[in-house]
Amino acid sequence: MTADIGATLTAVNGQKIINRVPDSVSEMTLYEATDVTETSCVLHWSKPTAAADAFSGGQVRPDGYCVVRRIGVMEGGMMTAKDDASFYVDGEDTLTFTDTGLTPDTAYFYTVYAVLRNENGADTELCASNLNKRVVTAAPETAPTDTEPMTGAET
Repeated sequence: MTADIGATLTAVNGQKIINRVPDSVSEMTLYEATDVTETSCVLHWSKPTAAADAFSGGQVRPDGYCVVRRIGVMEGGMMTAKDDASFYVDGEDTLTFTDTGLTPDTAYFYTVYAVLRNENGADTELCASNLNKRVVTAAPETAPTDTEPMTGAET
């Protein structure tokens, strides 16, 4: 399951997104990543909530979540985030995602969107998102080098 990314998110699982910016009445939190290794990390987020005066009565029930990963690239002495990959996580109650196959000692930026499918099933709506979360994978371990033991001075 994938999402089409670029300058903006345009589709999730082949379904066109009908609103490019998530509804402002919803919010959710992407917490710190856990279990960060050289090649993987686990992301955790909260369910989206709506403002008390929102039509839904404060409850947003997404069909799933779209995780967008961008990779940090140094350009002209500044770090920029370039589109890298996206993943669809099915289910309202699935609030974690394990990202694997990452490059050691590399900065990644994640954004999670809550996704609602329209009644006709042909389109998708973004109902909540969060700011980018920066995760840096661990540097590769280096093996100690073998050295000759020191001996006494020669006479």
